[in-house]
Amino acid sequence: MRFLLTLLLLAIASGCSPGRDEVENAVKSELPRPKYVTFEGFQYFNNDTVCGQYMGLDVMGDMHGFRPFIYAPSWVDVNPGKVDIYIFCSNEQAKRLQERYSFSIANEDVSNYIKIKGDFETLDRAISVYIETHKTLPASLEELVNSNTARENSVSVDELQAATLDPWGYAYHYKGNGWGGVSLDYDLCTHGANGESGGGNIDKNICKTDLKYFSILINL
Repeated sequence: MRFLLTLLLLAIASGCSPGRDEVENAVKSELPRPKYVTFEGFQYFNNDTVCGQYMGLDVMGDMHGFRPFIYAPSWVDVNPGKVDIYIFCSNEQAKRLQERYSFSIANEDVSNYIKIKGDFETLDRAISVYIETHKTLPASLEELVNSNTARENSVSVDELQAATLDPWGYAYHYKGNGWGGVSLDYDLCTHGANGESGGGNIDKNICKTDLKYFSILINL
């Protein structure tokens, strides 16, 4: 996560499309045996997205054939599904996203979704630090704020507290998954402007797994 954040900041600072070395290093950082990875078929698309294929050793040490990857400035997917490949490996990303999910963002609402994206990234970093320190997930966002995680993450308590509320003033819905230090993960969602589950457009539920899709529209 820190590695990808560094790549994002470098990309913003340079204002240039990612170079091949940058993309390869980002993909390798997500793989168990990066030393033995080879690449082919690089293609550049909207929003500095790069699609291609990689081949390497799996966790058992066996060589696998070429597999697809998707690179974007703030995330990498080394096992993308067909829908993600269809959406991101295209110069019609927004059109394909709307086609699949019937969602669009009005110009006046863009700032709300930029806040959601920033909040989720802040909370993700803080939760990662919490896991490193406590070897478990926080029971709630309130517990996360009340821990020393903010200071350890170079974020003030006030900033972390602000990141627990969505643009409409509702607390984000957080649920930890995993137990005993095994497969720790969590769900983090906003229920949109109406604060209720379901709905469309500005009332649409958005979870941390959706950020890559909504980032397409934010960047238009």
